[in-house]
Amino acid sequence: MYNHDSTTEKTSHRQADLRQAELEMFELQSNKDILTRKHTDLISDIRRMKTDITHLKQTLEEKMTEEHSLAREIELAEEALARAKKHRNTL
Repeated sequence: MYNHDSTTEKTSHRQADLRQAELEMFELQSNKDILTRKHTDLISDIRRMKTDITHLKQTLEEKMTEEHSLAREIELAEEALARAKKHRNTL
């Protein structure tokens, strides 16, 4: 009878250990799934940010080109104004 109780107790401990191992595996899988979702979201954010940066660089280049063009137009206007003043002074 003692041997039977010992076997039953071992079986009971083994089943408890199995349940504990399964619970631990479930928690680990759940944590992995959460981390995988976060990783996927982060990759999406990085791609979006890279696209935004590319767009911003293009817009910056366009604005810088426009600024240089306007600065040149201002120089030309100043030169024309200086010539007009000289011409007026000679009259």
